[in-house]
Amino acid sequence: MKKVMFGAMLTLLLISMLTMAFNVQVTMSSEPPPTEWGRTYNQSYVDVPDTIIQTADGGYAIVGQTGPSDTPPFDIWLVKTNATGHVEWNRTYGGTGDDAAGDFVQTNDYGYAIAGYTTSKGAGQHDMWLVKVNSTGHVEWDRTYGSTNIDVADSIVQTRDGGYALAGMAGGSPTAHGDFWLVKTNATGHMEWNRTYGTASPETARSLDQTSDGGYAMAGNIGDDWLLVKTNSTGHMEWNQTYNLGSNDEVHSAILTKDGGYAIVGHTDLSGPYNVWLVKTNSTGHAEWNRTYGRADVDDAMSIVQTSEGGYAFAGIIDGAFYSKGDAWLVKIDSTGLVEWNQTYPDEGYDIAHSVIQTRDGGYALVIQTGPPWGPSDFRLIKLSPEKILATVNIDPDTLNLKSNGQWITAYITLPNGYNVEDIVLETVKVNGISAAWSDIQNGVYMAKFDRATVQTYLTNEPDYESAPKFYDITLTVTGGLTDGTLFEGTDTITVIKK
Repeated sequence: MKKVMFGAMLTLLLISMLTMAFNVQVTMSSEPPPTEWGRTYNQSYVDVPDTIIQTADGGYAIVGQTGPSDTPPFDIWLVKTNATGHVEWNRTYGGTGDDAAGDFVQTNDYGYAIAGYTTSKGAGQHDMWLVKVNSTGHVEWDRTYGSTNIDVADSIVQTRDGGYALAGMAGGSPTAHGDFWLVKTNATGHMEWNRTYGTASPETARSLDQTSDGGYAMAGNIGDDWLLVKTNSTGHMEWNQTYNLGSNDEVHSAILTKDGGYAIVGHTDLSGPYNVWLVKTNSTGHAEWNRTYGRADVDDAMSIVQTSEGGYAFAGIIDGAFYSKGDAWLVKIDSTGLVEWNQTYPDEGYDIAHSVIQTRDGGYALVIQTGPPWGPSDFRLIKLSPEKILATVNIDPDTLNLKSNGQWITAYITLPNGYNVEDIVLETVKVNGISAAWSDIQNGVYMAKFDRATVQTYLTNEPDYESAPKFYDITLTVTGGLTDGTLFEGTDTITVIKK
C-alpha cells in the first residue's frame, strides 16, 4: 500500500464570501413541484436508507441498513421498486457481524455493486466490502479489502474498463486516525491497485467520481476541514485543495459539474449549530463561489445533484436538534447558488433525506429516514412531479372572432435566460391540451401554430360558453417540453367574440 503524504495544504478561507441563502434575492418566484406519490418500506425495527438510484427500467433501487434494534449489528438492505414505487423484490446481505452499505451503483449488466463495510468476514475490525449481485439481487460474488484496522467504503463507481473504484477510509482504529483510501478492482472485484492519501490528521473520503481524463476525484474530510483530491488514472495525486469555514465542517456529498468543476455539500458550524454549506469549484478545485443555507437550528445536506438546466438540488434536514427532531428538506438553487424554491417533507420526529436524484422525466426522487435516529425508523421514497419553467406566451390573434375564418392560431413562446427555444420539442407543445401542428423560430422566439378550427371547437364546447357574454376573456395555457426533459408552461389572456 503506497502512502501519499501531502505537502503544504492550501486552506481557502471563504468567510468573506459567505452568504446566507435565505437573506439573498431569490432568482425567480417558483413553487416546488408537487408530490406525485410516496411509499414507505419497512423490513425490521430500524431501517436507515443511504442511496437511491433510478434503474435502467425506469424503477428505483434503494440501499441502506436494517436491524432488529437501534444498535449494531445491522445488515445491508436493498429494495427494488417499479416506476411507481411498488416493491418488486428486496434482499438483505450480511452475516453475524455488523454490515453496512455506503453506496451502490447499477452495473453494466443491470445488476448492482454495493460498497460498504463488514465485520462478519475479512481481516480486521471493519473491512471494506464489495458485493456484486445480479439484476434480481442474488449475490454473484463479494470481496473484502483491508487490514486488521478499520477500513470502510463510502462511495463506488463502475469504471470505464468495467471494473470498480471504491473510496473511503483505511487504517482507522479507536486510537489512530485513518486516511483517504482509493481501491481499484477489475470486473470481478480483484484488487488491481490501491492508494492512501493523508497527513497526521484524520481523513475519510465521502464521494468518488471518475473524471473525463480517466482519473478520480474524491471529496471528504481532513480533520475538521473539507478536502478535495484529484488523481490520475492510476491513483497518483495530481492536486488537492482544502476548504475551511467554521470549526466543524463536514462533507457529505460531491459531484462533477457540467463545466468540469465540482460541487461539494455538507455542513458548517460557523453561524449556528449546523448550516448547509455548498462550495462550487473550477476544474482545479479553486472555489468559484460558496453559500450557506439554513436557519438557527441544525441544518445539513446529505446529497446533491446537478439539474438538467445547470442548477443544483440538495437534500438533507432543516430545523433539527442534534438528531432528536427535524424535517426532511429539499432545496433547488440556480447555477450561482441562489435559492429558487425549497420544500420540507415532515413526518414525525426526526426525518432526514439521505439521497436525491433528478429523474428522467425532469422530476425528483428522494429517500428519507423517518423516525428517531435511535428507535424504529423506515425508508420513505417520495417522487416529485417534473419541474416546469415559466415561459412568456403571446397568442395571436389576441381577439378571436368566432365568426371569422382563418387557418391558424399562433403562440409566440419565449423561454427564460439559460434555455434555448431551439430545444423545444414540437410534439410536446399544446394549448389547453390541443397539439401544435407545426412551428418556426424567428429572432429567438418559438412560433407554435395551432389549427384555428380545433381551438374554436374547444372554446364553444366549454361548459360556460353558452352563458358567457358576447365578448369575454379567457386565459389559455401553453405547455411543452425541451429535449433534456425540462417542461415549460405559460399563459396568455385573449378576448373571444361569440358567434
